[in-house]
Amino acid sequence: MSTVDKRLLEIVGAMLERELTEAEAHELRESHKFIVYREWRYAAILNKMWIARRTKDWAWFEQLMPEYDKVMKLY
Repeated sequence: MSTVDKRLLEIVGAMLERELTEAEAHELRESHKFIVYREWRYAAILNKMWIARRTKDWAWFEQLMPEYDKVMKLY
């Protein structure tokens, strides 16, 4: 679980207890945007890797690995 994931959970917990401050509400929106973007990138790279495997295009598969590694560092 990344720092962004942990912070999002903290903010949601606070939201259940009380009204969020403006800064917390901003953090909530930004954290949500980051997580959605991260998951979109993860799905996109997995789909490309799946196509590369199905077509047995191992050169393309190897080219996709650095992008996969970048996405995985976001977790």
